[in-house]
Amino acid sequence: MLTSETDYYSALHCSAFCTSKPMDSYNSEKTAEPWLKRKLFYEHLAKTEGENFTILADPLFDFALSRELKSGDNMYVNTRALQLYASLYDKITISSSFFETQADLPQHIDAYYNTYHVVPGEARVKPYGSGAYDWGTAYATLGYQATSWLYIETGNDKNFIGNGYRSMILSDYSPQYLYLKTSLHNGRFFYTNLAARTLNPNFNNISGNNPDWSENSLYQHKMMNINYFGIHINNKIQAGIFEASMLGIHTRNAPKFTAFLPGINELAYANDSLHFLWGADILICPSSYLPLGIYSQIVYDSRKAIAIQAGLSWTIFTSMGSWFLRGEWNMASSGTYQSLNDDNFWGHYNQPLSHPAGNNFNEWLVQLGWQFKRLQAFVHIGQTYYKAGISTRNIFNNNLNDAEVPVRLLTADVKMSYLVNPSYNWHVFMGISYWNQPVSGEKYMIPSLGMKTFLRNRYFDF
Repeated sequence: MLTSETDYYSALHCSAFCTSKPMDSYNSEKTAEPWLKRKLFYEHLAKTEGENFTILADPLFDFALSRELKSGDNMYVNTRALQLYASLYDKITISSSFFETQADLPQHIDAYYNTYHVVPGEARVKPYGSGAYDWGTAYATLGYQATSWLYIETGNDKNFIGNGYRSMILSDYSPQYLYLKTSLHNGRFFYTNLAARTLNPNFNNISGNNPDWSENSLYQHKMMNINYFGIHINNKIQAGIFEASMLGIHTRNAPKFTAFLPGINELAYANDSLHFLWGADILICPSSYLPLGIYSQIVYDSRKAIAIQAGLSWTIFTSMGSWFLRGEWNMASSGTYQSLNDDNFWGHYNQPLSHPAGNNFNEWLVQLGWQFKRLQAFVHIGQTYYKAGISTRNIFNNNLNDAEVPVRLLTADVKMSYLVNPSYNWHVFMGISYWNQPVSGEKYMIPSLGMKTFLRNRYFDF
């Protein structure tokens, strides 16, 4: 059964109109405990508040050691970060975080870097030491609750549309981008416009169009626009439809204008080769007694291609802890998300904006999670079938489809962790990852251990 608050629309992960904000759940202070114990296990590192404001500060980190068993290669991740959050007059929210990372990553990520000159999910990356990488990442958002029905947010961050592990519309896989989001809410109806600036760096000439290699040419930008209309049909069904457009770097007025109403881009740029996506998603929770969610997405691309997602998730609470199960299937046909005129592909910073596998693939995945008090376990198993080879990750070059033999990729990940501090999701963990591409003979088994704050997703399973 869906939440009784029609103010929350799950596909947009938007809590802007809810009476309880996500940050409220972090208030687990144990005032009777010693100060050091509270700071280590319950509270934010720093907090100050008054009648009309709250300010929080937390350390973020990812310290991990791992080893590839076959080759004996040792790897590591060393991330340090700081996160700040402020709420003013219940109207304004501000968040900011900065990450600094050095990492030695698995060989299949090295191969990805050698092709696209980026690490999955990150922007500018430079070599570090012998075979490692170094990068910094900054995120920031500013939100304003203008009225009970209007919320405006701008920032440099990621967004996600959907109820699944993946999204065929817009996922949090690619790097952050500059955006402006406007959301309106009235009863059972929800509307959001997302306007964003994405980049076409074309590192390593992945688009195959022999660009001007000057810095300004490499960092040309294009505008993305999404109009999403959602409805709570009842307390068991949420549904939404969307129109998305990517205005290429050569589209008239593209850097200056993007439409805030559906259909306007089709009219304003009728003579330009805009890249459009249209589609819908739905979430069904059939019974209040069975905590089961059935969800789906369908996307139609103006290149006459389609992408589909279907999945279910199930959560149950028992005396032995809470359990979570997800099964999901995703597919994108040949040509989906690719450009119409060499620059308006559905991507950002040499990475897809939706599914990291690009197009012309089928994928299934299963996830199982368990939590008992602060002890947690998670299992992920998946298979991606690239119908025309793994190069179809490259949605930036229209000449690569059907260029290779099919490839089947198997991935698995098992983790056990202990939740040290729920305020900023600090875990100590141990686990093992598996990545196997039978056609090429590449197979990696990588045990790891460390501690990290699980606040952002990182996708290496494609």
